[in-house]
Amino acid sequence: MGYDINRMQWIDNARAFGIVAVVFTHAQSSSEYLNTLLGNLHMPLFFFLSGFLLKQIYLEMPFIRYVKKNIKTLIIPYGLFWSLSYIYWLLTWKFGTQVEKYIAIKFYEPFWGLIYGTRDGLYVNQVLWFFPCLFITALIFYILNNVRNRYGRTAIIIGVGLLSPLLFNTPLPWNINVSCVALVFYAFGHWCMKHNFFSLLTGDIKLSFIVVCACLLFLFIFSTYNGLISMAESNYGNILLFYLNALLGITTVTILSHFFSSTKLVAWLSANTIIIFPTHFLMFSIITGFSLLFFGVRISDQYVGILYTIISIVLCIPASYIIRRYMPFVIGYR
Repeated sequence: MGYDINRMQWIDNARAFGIVAVVFTHAQSSSEYLNTLLGNLHMPLFFFLSGFLLKQIYLEMPFIRYVKKNIKTLIIPYGLFWSLSYIYWLLTWKFGTQVEKYIAIKFYEPFWGLIYGTRDGLYVNQVLWFFPCLFITALIFYILNNVRNRYGRTAIIIGVGLLSPLLFNTPLPWNINVSCVALVFYAFGHWCMKHNFFSLLTGDIKLSFIVVCACLLFLFIFSTYNGLISMAESNYGNILLFYLNALLGITTVTILSHFFSSTKLVAWLSANTIIIFPTHFLMFSIITGFSLLFFGVRISDQYVGILYTIISIVLCIPASYIIRRYMPFVIGYR
C-alpha cells in the first residue's frame, strides 16, 4: 500500500525547502559553498516530488488523455508564463544592466527559445526550462511504466540516466537529454510512494537520526568534490557523484520534513511553488531596477542572496493573489 498523498504534510515542508533553495541559489549568493551544496539537490528534489505525487490512476489513463493532462498542468503554464516574461522583456530589454547583452536581439527572436524550450534560448526567463523538461520526463516514465518486467524497467531507467550525459553534449529540444537524467529521480519518487519507503525510515527516530547524519556527512564531502552543477546546462560533473549527492540530499530533506509540522507560511510556499518558480527571476529584475533607480547602486553582494530571496518571495504574494483570483488557468486550474 502506498502513501495517502492527500494527508502528507511533509510534502509541504519538502517543497517549501526546495523553492526557497532554488530562489536563494539563483539570487547569486556570495556563498559559493552553499550554492554548490544546494545546487546538487534542489532540482533533483523537485523531480523526485513530482514522481512521488504522480497518482497511479494517471498511469492507467489512455496515453492521449495523459498527454492532455500534462499539457494542461505544464505546457499551458509554460506558454503563459513565457508570454508574461516576454512582455516584461519587451518593456525592459533596452534598459538596465542587460542592455549590452540583448540590444542586438530582434523582438521576434525569443520565440525560437519558446519553441526549442532550453535554458539558453529562454533568455526572457531561463527558469522556464523546467516545464517542458518535466513534461518530457512524465511522458517517458509513462511509456516505460508499460514495461512489465520491473527489473528490466529499472535497468532501462538507470541506463538512460547514465548514458544520456555521455551521448548528448548539446541541449536537445525541450531538454530531452536532461529529462533522461531527471527520469531517475522521477521514477525513484514514484517507487518511494508505492512502497512506503520513507515511512519505514521515519518510523524509528534513532534510525532517522543516524541516516540523516550519514547523508549530510557524505553530501558535504562529495558535493565539495564534484563542484557546482546545473541540470539546466547539463553540467553534472561526475555523473555518478551527481546522482549520489542528489539522492543523499533528497533522503535528508525527506526524512527531516517528516519531523516538522507544516506552518501556514510553509503551506503557502508549497502551494505557490508553481507561481514562485517561474516568476522569481522577474522579481529579481524588479528589485535590481528599484535599487538602481532610487539608490543608484546594486544591493551589496554580501547580502544579495538573503535579501533577494526574501523580497522576491514577498513580491510573489500579490502575484499569487492576482493569478489565483483572476487567471487560475495560468497555473492549470479552471
